[in-house]
Amino acid sequence: MLGGKLLEDSFVEIDFESATSKRSSVCAVGVVVFEDGLLITKRKLLIRPPGNKYYTRNMSIHGIKPSDTCEAPEFPYVWDQVVPMPDDRGSFVDSS
Repeated sequence: MLGGKLLEDSFVEIDFESATSKRSSVCAVGVVVFEDGLLITKRKLLIRPPGNKYYTRNMSIHGIKPSDTCEAPEFPYVWDQVVPMPDDRGSFVDSS
């Protein structure tokens, strides 16, 4: 933001949550789509990480537990729902 105005008025932001310290342990993805400065899409999708294994530290950060994702789809199935969203807008990804 610069002076209260978004630098890009149309963009997609994608945020990942992980179950362990491994990047391959994605347990959730959040996606927001802004167009002309207005929020038009907001989605949070749960993902079953490999083995549905979680570290206590990660659960304390995001609050997602194995019981939340035991019946969730694996990453490839969820990613197919996320990929069409960005189209020609700028994108920001947070995987911290």
